[in-house]
Amino acid sequence: MLPILLAVVVLCIVGSEVAIRKGYLSAEHGRKWLHFTVVSACALAPLLIPSQGLLLTIVGVAAIAIYIALRRGWLAANHVDRKSWGILYFVLAYWLLLAIVWQHVWLIVLPMLVMATADPVAAAVGEATVWLPYRLTGDRKTIGGSLAFFTTTLLVLFGGLALPELLELPQVTYWTYRLPAALLIALLLTLLEGLPSGGGDNLTVPLGGSWLLAVLFLSPDSALLWRMWVVTGAAFVFLGAAHRVRMLSNDGAVAALLLAVVIVTAGGWWWAAPVLFFFITGSLLGRMLRSRATVTEQKHHRPRDWQQVLANGGVGGMMAMIYTFYPTHLHAKLYLVSLAVCTADTWASEIGNAIRGATYDIVTGKRMPKGLSGGISVAGTLGAAAGAAGLAVVGVAVVKSHDLTWWPIALAGFMGMLLDSLLGSRLQARYRHPDGSIVDYRPTPDASPITGYTWITNDAVNVLSVVFTTLGYLLVRQLL
Repeated sequence: MLPILLAVVVLCIVGSEVAIRKGYLSAEHGRKWLHFTVVSACALAPLLIPSQGLLLTIVGVAAIAIYIALRRGWLAANHVDRKSWGILYFVLAYWLLLAIVWQHVWLIVLPMLVMATADPVAAAVGEATVWLPYRLTGDRKTIGGSLAFFTTTLLVLFGGLALPELLELPQVTYWTYRLPAALLIALLLTLLEGLPSGGGDNLTVPLGGSWLLAVLFLSPDSALLWRMWVVTGAAFVFLGAAHRVRMLSNDGAVAALLLAVVIVTAGGWWWAAPVLFFFITGSLLGRMLRSRATVTEQKHHRPRDWQQVLANGGVGGMMAMIYTFYPTHLHAKLYLVSLAVCTADTWASEIGNAIRGATYDIVTGKRMPKGLSGGISVAGTLGAAAGAAGLAVVGVAVVKSHDLTWWPIALAGFMGMLLDSLLGSRLQARYRHPDGSIVDYRPTPDASPITGYTWITNDAVNVLSVVFTTLGYLLVRQLL
């Protein structure tokens, strides 16, 4: 069966490339055809080929070949009005699913079938109707296309889940459970498809779909299903209000909703308390001290966008996703540590930027303008300690763990803030504004950084500091 599948994939790729170069197909239609045929073949492969190692090897080699082809511009199907790494993201997502959930092939097959069908259908409908266009990040979407994606996803999931023997589902569920579960997954996957740009949905939809299916169908639980529905609705209302008062941008609200669903699914309602503490206190501090702050970073005092939401909450969300299947005390602590770092950094930035007092570079000790990443002050440092302690106290109160105390979490959060300042001082790009001031954002399109690296933004520094602090806490826990 493997030679047949490989032949089908190769023929589809070569055929679409020839048809595009000869002018028989447009690049966009060739991409849709290639997407449907190749992803469908990948969806069926785990059912037809019993060797996990063989599939991992083939897909790994394919990923390297596709990366080289994209870098050199060999794929005509990728030459549309928007450059995309989506084909590579898809291969990476497929490889990860093969590696992680091979024992449950339906967690590979169903998400791949959704990608094979819903994505090209949504693209075709969106192109044909052009109904109510919108942009969450970079790519243009339409409400018509999103509805088509939702409907197709629902049909694929509900139909696939009705075939437990074919897909080797662990348990048979009644339609009264399958339908609301499929509706919820279709809704969340539609949001996951609409949020990324540049082909990122080829990564988020398969991985997100597999996680949601595992949560709801490995051990079907009606109480969990309805809790997920309730948190989706509650998050929609709360984050909609936050959007109206400009605490969140459109894309930031969508990202925060998805993050809320993950966190409450993993740990229950009380797990939302730490992230709410971070979000509400950080937003209130920013609003109360806004008139006294110095703006040197482009996003300062603007609604939080999806990058800021994930830079601050993404690691915590990943810990929550892991906790869903491996509910250990360590994962709960790592969840709190990640949020303590973000809270300490946010409180330090807002308070230090607004309160009078000198600011010094954390590495050189030289005095520097307020608000620049890498600077520390007495007020900001005290604010960081208070923020980390507050988050830790709230977290310890709501997250159940027999050996959880607040001060190690607070200390880790405070150390993470110092690491954030260190990385900001040494790595984050700084530019000279036309008025002569130094800022953390590119003031003109052709501006070059006077220090740091162009790709290291404040969001990147936040991610790095949270990741390194969380890993450091993990290492210390293992050594002690």
